[in-house]
Amino acid sequence: MELFFWGFITALLIVSIILHFVAIGIDIKFEERNNQCSKSDPSGE
Repeated sequence: MELFFWGFITALLIVSIILHFVAIGIDIKFEERNNQCSKSDPSGE
């Protein structure tokens, strides 16, 4: 029972870390898109 408990906690930790890195990657992609849009649009500033 204790082994299952620790396995469950470890799995949750790994999933949360993966989701965190995925969220960071999405943020970087959105920032790149925003930068491209502002560069192509002179009235953005």
